[in-house]
Amino acid sequence: MARTKTTSGSYSRPVLPKALPRERLFRQLDRFQDGPAIWVSGPAGSGKTTLVSSYLQDRRIPNLWYQV
Repeated sequence: MARTKTTSGSYSRPVLPKALPRERLFRQLDRFQDGPAIWVSGPAGSGKTTLVSSYLQDRRIPNLWYQV
């Protein structure tokens, strides 16, 4: 039986075209920049991925995107 290599995660940030900058939320995320990580939670479809991806792009923050 041949083995196939599978990966269970993604290591690159999604690039989302034309996401509107959410400056109020960006400022809130800026307040937590000194910590080792920021946890963002909410219901499915609420824009968490779009928010974080656009924030990282807007602020040009080096990052490791890990999604399982």
